[in-house]
Amino acid sequence: MGSLLCCIWVHGILVFYTYSGFPTRTGASMKVLILIMLAAIVGSLMSGLFFLTRQDEKSSARMLASLKIRVGLSILLVAFLVSAFFLGLIPTE
Repeated sequence: MGSLLCCIWVHGILVFYTYSGFPTRTGASMKVLILIMLAAIVGSLMSGLFFLTRQDEKSSARMLASLKIRVGLSILLVAFLVSAFFLGLIPTE
């Protein structure tokens, strides 16, 4: 069973508890989503490398945009993996 980490504020104390009402859903869709995000991160990395080799004003702005996209995708992937773990979508065994 999957579980959700919850917290509530009770009389000035933060209380953490888990809710186990979610069914465990593991499958190929999680793997495909993670692989697509990793491919997008690598694609952004290659795009930044391409714009790094060119020496004009537009390339510098595009390289910065590529960096922003790569950092955003990486943060999104980590947040997705952490939330999927806490929801029980990623098995621990």
